[in-house]
Amino acid sequence: MLSRSHGCGDVNGMTFSKSGNIVISDFSNHVIKIYTPTGQLVSQFGGQGSKQGQLSGPMGVVVNEKGHLFIADRDNHRISVITEDGQFLKCFGSYGSGAGC
Repeated sequence: MLSRSHGCGDVNGMTFSKSGNIVISDFSNHVIKIYTPTGQLVSQFGGQGSKQGQLSGPMGVVVNEKGHLFIADRDNHRISVITEDGQFLKCFGSYGSGAGC
């Protein structure tokens, strides 16, 4: 079981990657963390900010059929799309009625 002893802050979303790893959105640490099924940290990416690849209060994460992570980036008012290895692909959405990312 993943817990604060695993370095997790406030976990607000969890899913499984196409490779079977556990993907969590860690709201208070502003990161996405990927763990093996046995709880070993594989990778972590994000970090607080509003630039491409950065997150601010990720609230949830889902994986599509290609294995891309769609992250609900709450405080940036957008959806960020990132590969399982942390490569930024795109984002969409914004606060208000602007054009978005």
